[in-house]
Amino acid sequence: MRKSALVIGGQGFIGFSVAMTLYNNGWNVRILDRNINNRFNGLNIETMVGNVFDENLMDLAMKNIDVVFYFISHSLPSSNQYNLKFELQNSLSALDSVLDTMVRLNVKKIVFPSSGGTIYGSVEEQNLTESTELNPLSSYGQGKLLSEEVIKFYSRVHNIDYLILRISNIYGCHFYRKVEQGVIDIFIQNILNSKDISIWSGAENSVRDYIFIDDFCDALITLLNRSKNGIYNVGTGEGRKLIDIIQIIERVLEREAVIVRKDNYSGVTRNVLDISKIKEDCEWSPKYNLEEGIKKTINRKKENDNEISRVH
Repeated sequence: MRKSALVIGGQGFIGFSVAMTLYNNGWNVRILDRNINNRFNGLNIETMVGNVFDENLMDLAMKNIDVVFYFISHSLPSSNQYNLKFELQNSLSALDSVLDTMVRLNVKKIVFPSSGGTIYGSVEEQNLTESTELNPLSSYGQGKLLSEEVIKFYSRVHNIDYLILRISNIYGCHFYRKVEQGVIDIFIQNILNSKDISIWSGAENSVRDYIFIDDFCDALITLLNRSKNGIYNVGTGEGRKLIDIIQIIERVLEREAVIVRKDNYSGVTRNVLDISKIKEDCEWSPKYNLEEGIKKTINRKKENDNEISRVH
């Protein structure tokens, strides 16, 4: 029997890619987002417009759903670093509204994208496992930690299964991004359009784990096919410096980036995920190295260069 998915936030970068992956793997897919453009035209995908605080709409959206995929975001890693009040009032209340509807309609599983890039905080000289102590240094990361705890609470009290994915820095959007999030996508877009790229002074040597969106979606569908629950890091397990990213993009595009440096960098200097758990549980590994992923991302941007409706 085909499973049915509700993808909340299916209009955005990751949500869209997840929705298409599910659809192409035989799932019945329903999208709920605040705005819907023509991205799903011609596909047997149901779309609904609205927000998660509309109880009547949520009841309709959850009808006959097996798994909820929660891909809405009220804030960004680059948002006000210490605005925890915003996270409590917006991000957590929206998640609670969704989980409460799941309980009422007896929907038994949620997939939630946490942040491998912010939830662990600053840990030097080692890759981060799922059991590494969580010490977020931003309100965005703290919001993700609190969201994980809310989901675990609903699991204990209401027997809701969960798949929490602590994702590394993800890139490879199929369309132009309007929101300034994701250095690889934004750098590519700006260089293609002869715009400056901005980085914090001293951030050139900061190290991150970057995962191509197709690899993330492959990891997700593998976990679903194997009926896995719990918490998983999803990344490559390899760290690259920010300056490496810029140089690869310049080489592939055969253009030189114009770099504008902002104030001195004060963020996390190294963040690389240990992906041993998903490798061992699912025999999964990423297929794309960084240069291959960047090349495919550039091709996608060029193919959609004339896209009129550019979303987040």
